[in-house]
Amino acid sequence: MREFCVATPGDLTAVTDAELGEMGFRPLKVRQLREGLSLFLSDEKILRLWRERCPALQRLWPADTDVSMWEGVTFNRAYVYGGRRPQVVELVLVGKLGDAAEVPAVLGELSELTVLDLQDNKLTSVPKELGMLTSLKKLDLDGNQLTSIPEEIGRLTSLSMLCLGRNRLTCFPAVALDLISLTTELNLGFNQLTSVPAAIGRLTVLTKLFLNDNQLTSVPAALGNLSSLKNLYLNGNQLTTVPAELGNLSSLTHLYLHDNQRSPNELLRGTSLIYLTS
Repeated sequence: MREFCVATPGDLTAVTDAELGEMGFRPLKVRQLREGLSLFLSDEKILRLWRERCPALQRLWPADTDVSMWEGVTFNRAYVYGGRRPQVVELVLVGKLGDAAEVPAVLGELSELTVLDLQDNKLTSVPKELGMLTSLKKLDLDGNQLTSIPEEIGRLTSLSMLCLGRNRLTCFPAVALDLISLTTELNLGFNQLTSVPAAIGRLTVLTKLFLNDNQLTSVPAALGNLSSLKNLYLNGNQLTTVPAELGNLSSLTHLYLHDNQRSPNELLRGTSLIYLTS
């Protein structure tokens, strides 16, 4: 067993649940410790803890500089104007995490975070604790090395944009089907998807859907239920037909079907849609 020195609440972030169990803590007590951690850790402390664990952030964020000046970090106005509770509202770290394969679970304690943009890094997983970010509106994980996302992401009831393009997903992430709040964008392009579940028809307020550059041989008729959809990207797959129900997409303004097994006009035979080219 490893030896630990837990001198402050922040030290708990370095100890796994299993290791706390070895130290004699029962599961209920472990949960209480984790939940109580947010009472002690300010958003600034959370960022500094992340910096300590990520060499790339150590180079990007000078330790002796005020965190409000750190690149990619936006605090709420309360911080800028001397308020009592400085809280992070945006984290934009596109390609800034170096070789880091994960981000710390304690990021789930950033309760006022609305934008988390971690695209173009080398992440192989994201922690389930991100599902605690109930204020989050945009989650961008494009261009990483993800093979799955935790089901807890489905709890992000404020999320309007979820970007998972250019990863290594082989199965449609079921959690996306629970995100009925998605209005702006669901991006699953440039993955290795072979099918799309019919339940995608639940996302009736979605306006932009990227399913391009996967390995799809068909798409479900339920796509025709996406009455708010304006942009639909199905190009770069292996489609030989598309469902006639696509003709029900009354809000559709852009449909991309090139680079499939058949030409766009051939794919649209039997539907009420006409493929226009510039």
